[in-house]
Amino acid sequence: MAFPPPSSSIYPRFWVDGFDRWHFPVVIAWALVLTVLAVLPKATVVPIPQPSAPVVRRLAPTVIQVPPSGSIYAGKQPDSIAGLAEPGVIVRLYLGQQFVGQALSGLDGHFQFHVNALPRGTNMIRIVAVAAGQASWSTPITVVIAPPPANSHVRTTPRLK
Repeated sequence: MAFPPPSSSIYPRFWVDGFDRWHFPVVIAWALVLTVLAVLPKATVVPIPQPSAPVVRRLAPTVIQVPPSGSIYAGKQPDSIAGLAEPGVIVRLYLGQQFVGQALSGLDGHFQFHVNALPRGTNMIRIVAVAAGQASWSTPITVVIAPPPANSHVRTTPRLK
């Protein structure tokens, strides 16, 4: 058995039937493409940041400073209710469960309500500061409005001597 004679062409001779001359450059090109793909840096996956809820700080405590809790007014009325809350928020005044009025606190946090007449008896006063979906209630204070003393009558008729 003899081997086939050497080929006179410049391309190598393959021992597989049907493997023509144009296959050799195609195999080399695929090898180069795969080598380049293996050497290139891999793309990094950057996660998409999920939207988070904004951080909302809590409201400062609301405090009623005037009138002091437990005050008793005999024959007269307190003319104002004042205190301290978060600066620049809506401040609402409640007498018991009844809404009386609202105002804005100043830049320093101070607020003031002018009251005309509180009913006689024990009154519970509360203030709530409202902002950004939050509420800060004050501790309730009690103010007693008593009738004037019986001996403080003012005579309207002059006395005869």
